Amino acid sequence: MSGAGADASTPVRKRRLRKGTHSCTECRRRKLRCNRSSMDRPCSPCLSRGSQCIDQRDETLDNGGSSRIPLITFATLPGECVGNVDDLFTHITGEGSGFPGEADSRAPFVSMLNAAQPAASASLSGVQTNEPQHTKRERIRIQRCTSLSKLMPEYSKLMSVLMANGGWWSSFRQKTRVLSQSTYVELQQFASDAYQSNVPADLGMLLVTYARSSGENQHLYRAVENVLFSDSSHAYSLGDLECLLLLAKAYSDVGLPRQAWHMYRKGIAISQEMGLHDRDKPAKQTSIWWAFYHGDRFMSMLLGLPYGFNDAHFGADTESLIAGPEFLDQRFILRCAFVAGKVIDRNVVPVQPSSTFSMLLDEQMDAIAASMPESWWELPKELPMSEEEIESLRIRLLQQFYFLHVRMVLHLPFLFSSSETALQKVHGHSCLEASRSLLKRFILLRSIVNGSSIFDCKTSDFVGFMGAVVLTVGWSRDLSSAAAAQTPAADDIALLERTRSIFSREESEKGCRIAAQCRMTLELLCEHNDGRERETRRKITIPYFGSIKWEPSSSKPEEEAISSPQTNERLDAPEMEGIWNQNLTTQNSGINPGEVQDFDHSMGMNWTLDVSESLSERDFLFPINVSDITQDWSTSWDGGWMM
Repeated sequence: MSGAGADASTPVRKRRLRKGTHSCTECRRRKLRCNRSSMDRPCSPCLSRGSQCIDQRDETLDNGGSSRIPLITFATLPGECVGNVDDLFTHITGEGSGFPGEADSRAPFVSMLNAAQPAASASLSGVQTNEPQHTKRERIRIQRCTSLSKLMPEYSKLMSVLMANGGWWSSFRQKTRVLSQSTYVELQQFASDAYQSNVPADLGMLLVTYARSSGENQHLYRAVENVLFSDSSHAYSLGDLECLLLLAKAYSDVGLPRQAWHMYRKGIAISQEMGLHDRDKPAKQTSIWWAFYHGDRFMSMLLGLPYGFNDAHFGADTESLIAGPEFLDQRFILRCAFVAGKVIDRNVVPVQPSSTFSMLLDEQMDAIAASMPESWWELPKELPMSEEEIESLRIRLLQQFYFLHVRMVLHLPFLFSSSETALQKVHGHSCLEASRSLLKRFILLRSIVNGSSIFDCKTSDFVGFMGAVVLTVGWSRDLSSAAAAQTPAADDIALLERTRSIFSREESEKGCRIAAQCRMTLELLCEHNDGRERETRRKITIPYFGSIKWEPSSSKPEEEAISSPQTNERLDAPEMEGIWNQNLTTQNSGINPGEVQDFDHSMGMNWTLDVSESLSERDFLFPINVSDITQDWSTSWDGGWMM
């Protein structure tokens, strides 16, 4: 017992440390690497924690005492840290330190938490991790404004281009005015304000507006895209989304549908991150979401790509998304977009499309059309002259144009069906009627009023051209005597001639390559409908549409030829392989001996012509073996065109 009492009274002896150690007590307890270099300077871990730094050799412990050093109280911690910020900066930068900067060998996340080596973690991102958030945002804003300002032309040149070719601004600004619920701003006023703005979105919109008005400088589109929308970690505003919407429209207007599709898809992603797709959001915020939603549906249907948002996420009651009589036009477009999504779903599935399902969609289109008054569908006999009336007509025609495009694509796979059932005839008749009505709207949209077209968009021009192709190729199908009586061939010829003259005008006045290509192809298609016999084989592959191939009747077996009741000539039964991988056969009553086949909806296709005579004789200059869509739609006359 006495031994036990003696042991209890004996003080605990502390193991002596080696004299060469430089670690402080706190770093030793935490098992951290201490960078304490002198007796009067604390190490960076202790300095960042606000604790004292005690040399181990000077440490004295009482019996039962703790080796921990009490931290500075929370009341004095902020002032203490601010007072020592210079010392902390010295440790971070390595100035005045006896130890060179050493890289932490531990995992990056643990190294980031290690305050003894803040420089190592900061070097990973190139930005100091302790930078205040508002300072970082301000620095990024200044960098973006500086980058965009360097691309800005002189003010006098900018204003002269905008005033000369800024007629398109009205339609875009009217659209965004509805989205942002703001007042209408004239182009000159917008340019004057944005030129002096320090908001990156304003400068980006001004650059896109300048490039769109000049018809050149398309590199500015990509520059604005890279500066404003390349960093996915950036917090975007409604102004940024408005700039992105303008960028998507500009890509569409100049004939770059794939780039426009990317912008719409990016707008959908950013809007979803911001929660703008939530139906509980205010209308001012959700309206720009609907703009990206509609644009994505239109481009996806044109390009044959899946869309970016599933309508099932809206819930069962989709009609209540836009309620109220004041949103009649918006509800019309929304319902068209819903049907367009179902058409896209049908087309992307690699199976033969269902005629029954397509007719159900057609009934929905009938209901959508009936939701608008009959006067809304009437076409004007004379074009208006005032800006308000022109804008109202433009909006109405574009909505009808979108509706008819959806309806034409809905019935297109059944246009050349091998069966002769009444249902197939209904499909073919509906497809041709939609193409005729679409061409009438296209001609009005391209009419010149006050020195400029009512609507100027090369992608819409291409959709109008697709309607002309459907109508031309549809002549090879004897749908019914009733259809022929309702729409005489002379009316179709007049529509095609006016369409061809529009492309000819754009080609001669603006040097538009898309218009030139559309004009030449329409002339080639109509050439095969003049009733004359030809011995050459020809094939045209239209991007986002398909291929049309003619072969002379002599190359077919005798039993495969049929007699046309209109020309009393022996014609081939054209065969067509659709974008839905169907093998379809139909009677040819309009196209002179030929074969329509290989209807391949390939996204990388360029227009090609397989003809025995030389290209120089025909003066057709189509791109050959160009796979990159960003190149084959932006090439010169030496090998392609732009679309």
